[in-house]
Amino acid sequence: MSIRDLIARRRDVTQYIAEDPWTITVYRKGLSGEAESTFSFTGRIAPGLFRVSVSERVPAILVGETGVTRQGWCIVAPYSTPVLKTRDEVKAVQGDITRLFRCINCTRYPYKIEVILEDLQ
Repeated sequence: MSIRDLIARRRDVTQYIAEDPWTITVYRKGLSGEAESTFSFTGRIAPGLFRVSVSERVPAILVGETGVTRQGWCIVAPYSTPVLKTRDEVKAVQGDITRLFRCINCTRYPYKIEVILEDLQ
């Protein structure tokens, strides 16, 4: 990927987020002896599907399948956003709407960050 492509993709991500922005606050529990930390950023939340392994709890009818797709949520954030960790708690606010999530997975691409979330409500 060339530098021009990278800049264009980062600009596209910024425009995508600006169309439906959410204020997102991340609560990270400290490990033994560490304090809890928080940080905030602006991103976009959208519903999505993600694949889970069958080692998680699944209905008996699905036992033996190689994978199962679950409904979840995805945050798209700018590349400069800190990477979330598994089990971070996420609070998303847009106007009067507040949603609570838990981070399942976070992936950093050269032009954006994608976070897969589990709904806690």
